[in-house]
Amino acid sequence: MKKVIEINDYLLGTIAGGAADCVYWDRVLTKQCRMYELRNRERISVAAASKLMANMVYNYKGMGLSMGMMIAGWDKRVSTIMINKFHAFFCTAIGSS
Repeated sequence: MKKVIEINDYLLGTIAGGAADCVYWDRVLTKQCRMYELRNRERISVAAASKLMANMVYNYKGMGLSMGMMIAGWDKRVSTIMINKFHAFFCTAIGSS
């Protein structure tokens, strides 16, 4: 199983946890990022992709979801790393300005 996954040409994610959860949510995030690009005619930002992921998995709080993801990429503003810790449901931005 790949631990570093390509979400799009400008976003990468690292995954940890249960293989089935990680693969499933990777595919869902990839699809949602592509849908964002089609609707808005611009790339999704790293922060928006991270927030999208956190919002999607929040609905499964308390249901045994075993997954963590770190999203890194390049967008209009800066290179950024977003860390999602889904058991606590928060996002932290690490980057340069």
